[in-house]
Amino acid sequence: MLQKLRDQTSGIGFRVLVFLLIVVLAFFGFGATGMLSGGDPQVATVGDFEITESLLNIETERERAQVLAQAGEDFDPNDLDRLELQRFALAQIINRQVMVQTAANLNVEVAPRFVDEQLRSNAAFQLDGSFDPTTYRQRIGMLGYTTQTFRERMDEDYSVDELRRGVIDSALVTDQEVRYVASLLNQRRDVAYLELKLDEYAQKATVSEDEISDRYFENEAKYVTELAVDVEYIALSVDAAIAQVTTDPSDEQLQAAYADDQAAAAINEQRDSAHILIAVNDDRDLVSARAFAAELKSRLAAGEAFATLAQEYSDDPGSAQQGGSLGPAAKGVFEAAFEDALWSLVEVDEVSAPIETSFGIHLIQLKEIIVSEYPSFESVREELVLRLKRDEALEIYADRMVALERSAYDEQIALTQTAEAVDVALARADRISETSATQTLPAVLQSSLVLETIFSDEVMAGDNSELIEINDETAVVVRIAETHLPQQIPLEDVRTDIEIELRRERAMDAMEAARAEVMAALLDGEAVDEVASGIGASWVNQEQISRNLGSPDVPEAVIRKAFELPRPSSVDKSLGYTETPDGVAIVAVTKATPGETALLPEAVLTQLKSGMVERSQRVEYEAFAYSAEQDLNVERPQL
Repeated sequence: MLQKLRDQTSGIGFRVLVFLLIVVLAFFGFGATGMLSGGDPQVATVGDFEITESLLNIETERERAQVLAQAGEDFDPNDLDRLELQRFALAQIINRQVMVQTAANLNVEVAPRFVDEQLRSNAAFQLDGSFDPTTYRQRIGMLGYTTQTFRERMDEDYSVDELRRGVIDSALVTDQEVRYVASLLNQRRDVAYLELKLDEYAQKATVSEDEISDRYFENEAKYVTELAVDVEYIALSVDAAIAQVTTDPSDEQLQAAYADDQAAAAINEQRDSAHILIAVNDDRDLVSARAFAAELKSRLAAGEAFATLAQEYSDDPGSAQQGGSLGPAAKGVFEAAFEDALWSLVEVDEVSAPIETSFGIHLIQLKEIIVSEYPSFESVREELVLRLKRDEALEIYADRMVALERSAYDEQIALTQTAEAVDVALARADRISETSATQTLPAVLQSSLVLETIFSDEVMAGDNSELIEINDETAVVVRIAETHLPQQIPLEDVRTDIEIELRRERAMDAMEAARAEVMAALLDGEAVDEVASGIGASWVNQEQISRNLGSPDVPEAVIRKAFELPRPSSVDKSLGYTETPDGVAIVAVTKATPGETALLPEAVLTQLKSGMVERSQRVEYEAFAYSAEQDLNVERPQL
């Protein structure tokens, strides 16, 4: 429990904040980067808007952060292709700018009241289910926005959304179109197919001993064993070190660790506060602001209510409506001068002297000191024992890693003395190849990094490997004890494999020749039964096959091909062929019956129409966006 508390205070809050920032960016689009575009090399243009290197780099990092947040902790950030991320980020910037400028050109706007409602209902700006001005300013400030620039971005994004809705709402799908598509989707077909099976042709194929022998000697290099090695290794792990820590920590050590944890938790206390902001602007200079703050301080000392004065005089509109309330906050939220002043207050309702920040002059009132209740020593004693034992094990592990690395380097071509030096048994694994199934190897050797090291030039030459840190808690050193060079495999050991290979090749050729012969004969108008009997096969007939339901007796590839073929005429069949899991099938469609839509449930038609409308809207919007881009003369680079 104690460790959980420490994790929460050190990392979880920050990760949640980062996630919220990503959510805000994803919801509102690209914003704060516009302030950083001046003076950078130009990458692309959209109308008069210049996309600079810094803007593109920041957007690329945003996309990277989103990918990592969605991928989880186990994902390796090094696996991300930055060039691909950059291309995607550039496309996002261009697409957004095209629609922002198009909306402006078409005078598409949203009402300010609507934007206000959306802002207040956004969960990223709420505290306990209600809009919180402090949270709002903190979030947008960390994104690089002021309240004005963020509001401008919101206006743009909602205008673009309004434009998008207008475009997609123009896409119409009639009931007649729905029923026509339903008729096609529910069409039934009479199908006949002639299956040519590879196994049957393989059984008929003949392969002589001379052919098997010739194939073997022509490809002797193919029929050799794989290079394999026997490996000796010494593995270290934190878990193994823990098992060697047999003595529990003393009470003094436990009490000291508890005190440290308690002190660390106290640092994260929160303070609930309120403030009155006297802004410095064109109408009031710094001297005047200080004088007015001093006057308000005197009125507070005379007994006037802080909340009343905040509502009347504070230049922070978000908090002024709530009596200047800023809500609970921990250290690191406010500017340093503001934070120092707030944390210097010790009595509830105490008010600071006038404090200057980049926003202006503040009077700060302490409303409450919030300290989380800390668990008792006895309730966390067992966890402290385990943690201190693990800390000791980590030190043992670190010392042994140093000793292992040094001794393995000194011993160079053996690990016997090294095993004694670090007091770890020398282990062995035999017949390891570069294609060994990793699950068959000892766990410590299953890492791709270990396998690469085993077959590196240095280790193959006989030297001990360098220390391989598989992860933060496992390390290993390996050496090759014996090498098994590739050996020629006798003909008799691979004779059956070669025969199967040759039979399959003969079968493939014979099956392809038969397919070509059948298709040519059918296209020439020969009777289908005669064509089938000519190759010793027979047709399989299936009537009224559905595109979606198919038939359990008909291969899926045959059904797919049957509905790819054109509708047959009244006198001619549609012909084609397709690969199947067993070989090849000749497919003939003799009749197509329109699907019956009158009996379809209304829910099915509604669902179909919904899908058609969605597709139509997507096509309509893509066409509109393409046209808008052409009108704006977009210049794209080659990345």
